[in-house]
Amino acid sequence: MKTGLIYDASLPESFKKHLTAAVNHMQMNDAATVAIGGAWIEQQVREILPTIWEQKYPNKPLLNFMSVNNSGALMDSLIQRIQSFSGRHKGSHESSDTSGKINLNRTAKEQLILTYDASSEYDDVSLRRSILLNENIDSGLITSHNQSYMNMIDEIGFLGVTLENGDLVNSGLANYTNVLSALDVDSTDVFSNLSGLQIYEQIAGLYNEAVGQAGGNDTLFPKVCVLPPKQFSDISTKMMTGTSPVTAYVTVKQYLEANLGIKCYASSRMVGVAEGFDRLVLLNNAPENMQMFIPQPLQFAPINIRGFKYELFSKFRVAGVGINFANAISYLNKI
Repeated sequence: MKTGLIYDASLPESFKKHLTAAVNHMQMNDAATVAIGGAWIEQQVREILPTIWEQKYPNKPLLNFMSVNNSGALMDSLIQRIQSFSGRHKGSHESSDTSGKINLNRTAKEQLILTYDASSEYDDVSLRRSILLNENIDSGLITSHNQSYMNMIDEIGFLGVTLENGDLVNSGLANYTNVLSALDVDSTDVFSNLSGLQIYEQIAGLYNEAVGQAGGNDTLFPKVCVLPPKQFSDISTKMMTGTSPVTAYVTVKQYLEANLGIKCYASSRMVGVAEGFDRLVLLNNAPENMQMFIPQPLQFAPINIRGFKYELFSKFRVAGVGINFANAISYLNKI
């Protein structure tokens, strides 16, 4: 789905060059680390397994379905413009002295671009030890910066950008503030208390309302459903059996995807976002309806050598999700 970049294309070669320079700068000598003598010590009979397992984190689905736009790399803000018309033609039988009038309406929406940065520091001893132990502290830190970056992009995409004083600069997919009231409804009960058919009816009811609010324009029909992990489990396990016209043993999720053409995703960002209640979002993710703006993807500065210290700096610039049409997104709350 992504059309823009989420990484600086020059990163791989840049890293190779700067890391090589950092290691050469230290003039490492393995002989200096070899223990003298023939006695076995406790550490020599303890094997360090070569694989370092990555900590598992919550799923970050945003970039699986949201297109990316890299416009505005050096700007302070982005402005999207929307055009519509009002009025109509009039027939001669309707008025003898006045013709119809048609007006062109244009509106603009501005999104601030904010810069995020981070740094890491390690010394020559830590780097030498990491190489001897095959831990590669440098690549580990790069991976950590990337994990933080991907987490921030997902968070901003769903929850928007909030300043330190609590002001919401730009809302996200989970808390869009301009949603139509008819597309912001409550479930009759939490999914855990509903049967498979009842869950389907709740989601299908919202889908039908979204189709109606779109005036039948299929470019606005919901194509993506995102809900909390627990409710994602509900639709993945509860069956649609015994309901007409369903004749096969299928789950709610399978039936949603087959019957409505909706792709379902799980995200912890949808937990507690509707006045403390869990929420489901339906949306049409076509680029003309919404995009994730990342004017400056993640990039790293050359590794800075300061005495025996090594510093790693990274940054990115982001404006968040831009939603152009209020009838392209809808919510089912208290699920």
